[in-house]
Amino acid sequence: MNDFAETGVGGSRDSAIHAARDDVSGDRALRDLNRWRDGRGVFPYDAVVTHYQAVGRTHADARLVRALRDAHAWLSGPADPGDAPWSLATWLPSTFDQDDGDYDSYLGTELLEGVAGVRIDTLIVTLIAELLATEAAALSRAPEHRAQRARTQACLHALTKSALLAPDAPDATEGEPGQDGGAEFAAYCRERAGGALAAVPTAHLRAVNLAMLPTTRLHDEHMFIRSIQIFEMLYRQVVGHLTRATRALELDDAGLAKAELAEAAGRLEATAALYRVVTTMPKKSFAVIREYTSGRSAIQSKAYREVELLSATRTPHPYAEKLPEIGLAGPTLQDAFVAAADRLPSDRLTDVAVQLARLDGAWRGMKRTHWGITLKIIGVVPGTGGTAGADYLKTTAEMPLFPALTTLGTG
Repeated sequence: MNDFAETGVGGSRDSAIHAARDDVSGDRALRDLNRWRDGRGVFPYDAVVTHYQAVGRTHADARLVRALRDAHAWLSGPADPGDAPWSLATWLPSTFDQDDGDYDSYLGTELLEGVAGVRIDTLIVTLIAELLATEAAALSRAPEHRAQRARTQACLHALTKSALLAPDAPDATEGEPGQDGGAEFAAYCRERAGGALAAVPTAHLRAVNLAMLPTTRLHDEHMFIRSIQIFEMLYRQVVGHLTRATRALELDDAGLAKAELAEAAGRLEATAALYRVVTTMPKKSFAVIREYTSGRSAIQSKAYREVELLSATRTPHPYAEKLPEIGLAGPTLQDAFVAAADRLPSDRLTDVAVQLARLDGAWRGMKRTHWGITLKIIGVVPGTGGTAGADYLKTTAEMPLFPALTTLGTG
């Protein structure tokens, strides 16, 4: 396994370097798991997560992986005990997906969405704050590490933008500090992160911890996983806005449709703060991460695909065989707008058209940023999902969210 001795950006996770011997071997997790199976204790979530974070998911102890798979089969069978936490059966597949995992199992998407329920914005802030806490802790161990300082600064900036990224969450948008020294800045960031995390439910904190099962020992993979988990939750919120906007147009409620579209566009416009974090990924680290995440591509994102399919009917996707099946009922947002235009005076839909154009611009702008970052970090090599990589992203960035409306001049 590729490994780096130092901690922080460009190095290994501190938890991997300083893990106890029986956590590295998996002996503690396996011993505690067997006790649970024998009815002599609770499920050893912490021991399992500690082992996986110490060695990486793809190098987890084979005995433990088999035992976790067996535990999942037992929980899923007809003898499923009534007192088994629902989250256990949801989470376990991420612990034994080394050979057949996908994008969702890599991120723990089902667990995160299930725990968040209607409080996805709170989960988004939890993810950002946890990432800031992790990066600030790394900076406190190496205050003069310039790349780590830049990463921590970017994470703090993302937290200050949380009112735009997650407007329904507890406010965490206090201003950013001046240019203090590394140690002082790290302490400030840890305090800010701790304050934000103190305001979120314990269940969110637990799910965020369980959903961090990196494939490598690299510190940078923690940032990578957290960043795309945040994007996934953000897309899920945009899906909600589009669904409600479509329904509002069906009911001729142009005011509600405008409001929903404006909030969706605002969220996407704020993603620049998230991409600022992603740009701190060193090329060398990402090359290692790519090696262990083949087949776990962002093109498999269900929420991302739902945003596009809810917006307008589309031609078959060029990589359709690699994508999850998504069945959506009812008209698209584009269809609902066109139909409403046949019923309502044009002046009632003018503001809606403006927000549709704004949303289209925000979506395409976000994809252009993704393309530029991909080109910078990995160049023109194929993507992990078998796509053409940066070239594929460039093509998708040119596709409008509402093709018919762009043709008609509203976009």
